[in-house]
Amino acid sequence: MRRLGSILLLALFALAGKAQVSDMERQFMALQDRFELRDKTVAKDLKNYVVMYPYTTYMDEVHFMQGVLLEERGLHKKALKELEIVEFKSLSRDHQPQYQFYRGYANLMLQQYDRAATYFNILRKGNSVYQSKGAYYYAYCMYKTGDVEKALPALESLENNTAYQETVPYYIVQIYYARHDDEQVIARANKLLQSQPDNANNKELHRMLGEIYFQKEAYRQSVSHLKTAETDVRNDLYLLGAGLYQLKDYEQSIQYLKQVELQNDSLSESVYLCLGHAYMQMGNIEQAKLAYHAAAHSGISAVVREEAMYNYALTTYQSSSALGESVNAFMDFLKEYPHSKYENRILALLSDALRKSKNYEAALAALDSISHPDAKLLETKQYLRYQLATDAYLQGKMEQSNKWFTELLMHPVAGSSGADYMSEAYYWRAETDYQLGRYEDCAKDLSKYYTAPASQRSPNRNHATYLSGYNHFALKQYETAKSEFEAYLQTILSTDPTYSDALCRIGDCEFNARRFGSAITYYGRAIDAQGAQSDYALFQRGYAEGLLHRYADKISTMTTLVTLYPKSDYADDALYEKARTLIQQEDERSAITTYENLLQRYPKSPYARRSCLERAMLYRNLNDVPAAITAYKQTIERYPATEEAYTALRALEDIYVEQNRVNEYVAFTKNLDKYHMSSSFREDSLQYTAHYMAASQAYEAKNYDRALLEYKELTGITGNPYLLEAYTRCAELTYDKADYATALSYFTQMEFLASTRDQVNTARLGILRCNESLHRTQPTIDIATRILTDEPVSDKMRNEAMYNRAHAYIETSQWGLAVPDLTPLAKDVRTAQGAEAKYLLARCYYQLGAKEMAEDEIMSFTQMNTQQQYWLAKALILLSTIQADKGDLFQAKQYLLTLVNNYRGNDDILSETELKLKEIEALESAQQAQSQKEEEEDEL
Repeated sequence: MRRLGSILLLALFALAGKAQVSDMERQFMALQDRFELRDKTVAKDLKNYVVMYPYTTYMDEVHFMQGVLLEERGLHKKALKELEIVEFKSLSRDHQPQYQFYRGYANLMLQQYDRAATYFNILRKGNSVYQSKGAYYYAYCMYKTGDVEKALPALESLENNTAYQETVPYYIVQIYYARHDDEQVIARANKLLQSQPDNANNKELHRMLGEIYFQKEAYRQSVSHLKTAETDVRNDLYLLGAGLYQLKDYEQSIQYLKQVELQNDSLSESVYLCLGHAYMQMGNIEQAKLAYHAAAHSGISAVVREEAMYNYALTTYQSSSALGESVNAFMDFLKEYPHSKYENRILALLSDALRKSKNYEAALAALDSISHPDAKLLETKQYLRYQLATDAYLQGKMEQSNKWFTELLMHPVAGSSGADYMSEAYYWRAETDYQLGRYEDCAKDLSKYYTAPASQRSPNRNHATYLSGYNHFALKQYETAKSEFEAYLQTILSTDPTYSDALCRIGDCEFNARRFGSAITYYGRAIDAQGAQSDYALFQRGYAEGLLHRYADKISTMTTLVTLYPKSDYADDALYEKARTLIQQEDERSAITTYENLLQRYPKSPYARRSCLERAMLYRNLNDVPAAITAYKQTIERYPATEEAYTALRALEDIYVEQNRVNEYVAFTKNLDKYHMSSSFREDSLQYTAHYMAASQAYEAKNYDRALLEYKELTGITGNPYLLEAYTRCAELTYDKADYATALSYFTQMEFLASTRDQVNTARLGILRCNESLHRTQPTIDIATRILTDEPVSDKMRNEAMYNRAHAYIETSQWGLAVPDLTPLAKDVRTAQGAEAKYLLARCYYQLGAKEMAEDEIMSFTQMNTQQQYWLAKALILLSTIQADKGDLFQAKQYLLTLVNNYRGNDDILSETELKLKEIEALESAQQAQSQKEEEEDEL
């Protein structure tokens, strides 16, 4: 057909009298024929033709053909560029409808629907082969621009056209859907689903039916259609989740609701609320709380906000509320909705919420804001004061604890509970009085405690007697103290740890009253009880036996002590007393053996110097002059410049004079310099005594700089009797100045000189703290390990060693090694150390890749009773990071928002939280941008 057109054109030229067709015309006609056949190289030749004949009369036709070819290749913008420069009327008659179609189609593909509709409207009104296509695409353009009233008749005109059976009826359904004509949608959609079950457009029909059935509350049908639609539209995912919630399939409901892309709109608000309800039904209170919190803070719908705030308050009440969320939630709700239908329920729970709150100060402040609290709330105030006081006591903050108990006692509350709080407050304030050395105050508080009727049912009644015994003992009221301890023994089992302790104290009371026989009896009972003070009881019994001249018993008792408790601080005392008793029995040889045993086993003991000297004296008494000379010289060599050394020097002088061996003595004294000694004992003695007196006076006057100078001078005088105390004071004072490197050297020397377990432990603790402060990780690990492996050590010291070793491990990224140290510490989060350990344990698990274990640690942390808000907040920030790693940005964000709304500390938590929030929001923005990009690509 097209080929014939070219031949007729040539004939017309001939009839017009043209003898010959030009090359320009001939080439154009050939190109036109090749265009109709869609020759592969025609596009290139069309470009060459324009270059060869820039003034050709067929330029519009050439641009038309180029535009069509570009559009058919999907190059819409380039196609329009060619078609837009074509003069429509210059085109041949059969090319004109083609031009309109391709120009309209190019605009359509570029989503320029209004422009496209102009061309398709012309085509649908004409009678060309493009009439049906024009009608179809015109309707489509009207549909896309939202002008369904124009689109519908155009589509209905094609409804019976077999060429459009797979698309037109579907567009018609969508238009009825847009017009909210649900009955038409249901009828037509179901008909299409039956007649065309495999049509690719059926998913859209299922989606529309799902939405309509949801509005009709036909949730089972709605869910069925929406699932079949496999939709990822935000609204439909919400309807699917909400429908499943109505069908009580809460687990699936949550799965679909979590797929909704969350934005700052009413749909997201509804998603949060429905998620909260679903989590509640699943028993997941913590997640429900986060969802309700998000719904309440969306700020879109007042109705949703009220319901969400109410449910948020309930879930904080039912779950953890470590940051005071529950109290804040109840108070915020009452303030914002004072006449809500939920008001009575909120008020009924407020008192319990205040009690459950672990942030007692915040809870107390909230109560103080209520102008007319009822009796239950007043009782709650007492409860909160009591918790604050006992928490401070457990943390060793005695002044603070005393203050809170005093505050409680100043506000009595009627009723049995109020009476209980009053009596317990008197007891615990007495405990703080005793710890603070206020013994008279302690006695007064105990007296008030005993006279309070409620104390008869107090769990601390028996222990108050024990405390009273200690308090009277501290006041040196030994008879009263004895009576109290005896009364206490009648109330406890012999297996109780305090049983043997009470026996020892009664023994001490009798000892101070010089009733040594009775004291021996009680010390013996304490030994039989095998308590923690058995070594002390043995020593005291032996000492009392000596005072009664029962020397054989004393020697036996002291021997038993050393045998059973060789590491006891009383072991060296026992050997020294044994030796002295043997001397009293004139058994000098056995005494010498005992002194040598002491020197060998406890060379750093304060008794070692005396033992060495007294051994030499015994040899001299036995007229064993060579042995005496050797022993005196050993005293000088081992303990140079001490009083014992100078005594030994004078004794040597006497022996050598008696033996007429003065030259030997003179020769010996020439070497005294190497022992930092001179023959002028009085001068050296006065020197270190003067420094010691000056240092002591300055220290007592709190002139610590002067004291430090004097103690430093003492450390330079080898062998003086104040050497250990000098190093101890220097270590203490330099540590207080934060001069940790210098303090470390003093503590190290102090450990070397220490003779008792307490002194050793004090020195080691100082070494540990200095190394920790200096961030010397391996030395910290080493000294902590030494402390932990060298028993006995107190629980407090053991905990500090594990705590600092764990820090050193963490600082060197040895996360796995830190876990065993942190685990026991993390069991008690009432103290700052325990709370930090709990957080660090979770952090270690996170670094080790055990994120579920880290999450479990944090969740258990939120359920524990702690006032340590800082470390709990750090744990929640880590929990947010864990949720973000899992891709759950919603939960990650909610944990941070909980901190923003509830954390009250004046530290770095809120700034760290804000940074984390920005990171989460950046990830949310990236997700939304990616989702939008994918939607646009799908639509194209």
